[in-house]
Amino acid sequence: MKYVVVTGGVMSGLGKGIVSSSIGKILKSYGLTVRMLKMDGYLNVDPGTLNPYEHGEVFVLDDGTETDLDLGHYERFLNLNLDRDSSVTNGKIYKEVIDNERKGIYLGKTVQIIPHVTNVIIEHIKQKYLFSWDDVSKNNTEFIKFLKDDMKINWTENAAINKSDNNEIINIAKGDNSLTFKQNKTEKKVTLEITGSKIHEIYEYEYILKEENGKINIYKQINENKDNENKDNDVIIIEVGGTVGDMENMVFLEALRQLSIKEKVVFVHLSYIPISSGNEQKTKPTQHSIRNLLQLGIYPDIIVGRCGTDLQENTKNKISLFGGVEKECVISDPDAEIYELPLLFDRQNVGNIIMNRLDVGINQEAEKNKFKELNKWKNLVENLKNKSNSVSIGVIGKYAHLEDAYLSIKEAVKHSQMNLNIPVNFEIVEAESENLEEKLKNFDGIIVPGGFGIRGIEGKIKAINFCRTNKVPFMGICLGFQAAVIEFARNVCNIDDANSSETAQKCKNPVIDLLFEQTKIRNLGGTMRLGAYPCVIKDNTLAYEIYNTNTIKRRYRHRYGANLKYKEILERNGMLFSGTSPDGKLMEILELRREVHPFFVASQYHPEFSSRPEKPEELFMGLVKAALEKKYGKRYKKIVTIQRVQNFTENL
Repeated sequence: MKYVVVTGGVMSGLGKGIVSSSIGKILKSYGLTVRMLKMDGYLNVDPGTLNPYEHGEVFVLDDGTETDLDLGHYERFLNLNLDRDSSVTNGKIYKEVIDNERKGIYLGKTVQIIPHVTNVIIEHIKQKYLFSWDDVSKNNTEFIKFLKDDMKINWTENAAINKSDNNEIINIAKGDNSLTFKQNKTEKKVTLEITGSKIHEIYEYEYILKEENGKINIYKQINENKDNENKDNDVIIIEVGGTVGDMENMVFLEALRQLSIKEKVVFVHLSYIPISSGNEQKTKPTQHSIRNLLQLGIYPDIIVGRCGTDLQENTKNKISLFGGVEKECVISDPDAEIYELPLLFDRQNVGNIIMNRLDVGINQEAEKNKFKELNKWKNLVENLKNKSNSVSIGVIGKYAHLEDAYLSIKEAVKHSQMNLNIPVNFEIVEAESENLEEKLKNFDGIIVPGGFGIRGIEGKIKAINFCRTNKVPFMGICLGFQAAVIEFARNVCNIDDANSSETAQKCKNPVIDLLFEQTKIRNLGGTMRLGAYPCVIKDNTLAYEIYNTNTIKRRYRHRYGANLKYKEILERNGMLFSGTSPDGKLMEILELRREVHPFFVASQYHPEFSSRPEKPEELFMGLVKAALEKKYGKRYKKIVTIQRVQNFTENL
């Protein structure tokens, strides 16, 4: 196992997440297996309870982990699904250390930052979560994924999975095949017995048992294995949040310094290069930042200069001299479209520099693969430069003053632009604006996104009413779905006092109500309906036309949903719930028929969390197409075709 660590200097918000993602994109294009990890210094266990104004949007992973928005960048650039191993905070680390101390694991030792806290950090880096032993037989998704991905066992689908009464044995059986897992609590290991028609073997697997939050979880130790060519090429890219010198991230940097003693680690330091009034690039802040890093015992291998323009030769010479790196290891990070950064880094040989320092060989096949992958990426990025025949998409939100609160929505719209070659003007409008209706008239399509609390809800309902009555293409997300139900109930079903029990606890007609599974929950952190769940889509609906399948899996983050008591009256008046949970108890997608409205659809899930440049989310694609048709009429299909042909010929 090899490591790339990205740190930041001078100021936060320079784009460490974009730099980390770009490096990951390049390394993955060479054929390496890349894992991503974000370390955040705050004491929250995760950002799930943070106000977006504090730290931007909360990004949700398939497994339900609430994470920093940078993990969204990782997934979008590398086109992969991350899990709970990809995010760690000071709060999570210190909670584990304190829990260990209360259990007596440290055997009477004085618990200290070094080595106890740093050891737990290194464990998180070098251990991979597999599944929760206690959740097996309740929810087998994680367990089946582990058997398929880690054990490479593919016959377990629809197999019988049973647990012993003492919770120490798990048995999986199908036909002549069976697997038996047994806990060895004394040695904290798992024994696996495999039986088949032609096989009977017992293995001692080095799986680690950990007690966490009252559950037994199973982990795998990740070691560098030179006998396995693929494992030897695994790279973990670690982004350390904040800036060097912050009190909050000191313990992470110390743990990474310790890691670098025994492992191959490349340190990449991102620093700010301001431009003076005399148009001179100033390196002094970066010199001080590097000095702070050196005082911690960390020597940067690559220094990335974040500047409004490309770094001048004189600037590179200064940074090289004072930073102690070769001039070729001083990299420009100028103002540019974020998806262009992997291409800019590749022109500066960032991938080659890192792989050479990690002692990873680059053969001709790897170079060909990199050229092929980055060329496809380049074609997508080129589409963002098209400015003709544009459409305008408005987001009606309650955190309008911070664009990062709706970052994934903005990027998902951009992914549609990259694949349709249709320029999109994106604007966030405050839901409480006094002249909201006048602003709504400027858009060809409108998105009403998620959110929590009473503020802004009436403005969102007003925006939805505008879209419905004026036939403006509309897409609702999470709270936007709920607001669409309220608007329709009030103005079409004539339920004047229809509302959500979240914002009006004593309302007589709560068309949106607390989910049954949430009624006994008291703690707020990590207790919503979180992560990826299946959604069943009805035939002959707009949702089916968009997705072209009867089952999708998308990510959720909510406590409230459509109240089934009102389903009949809503559908009788023209609202169609075209997507539901597999048991039909949760309404997941709503729409209006095409003969009533050209594009009116909302989802309880968050489609933006699943969108990638190389695989745009279908709802956003549908909205942009509908906005194009609204603005240009029947000519829109011709416009799309012409622009695709132009794009194809330009890249021949």
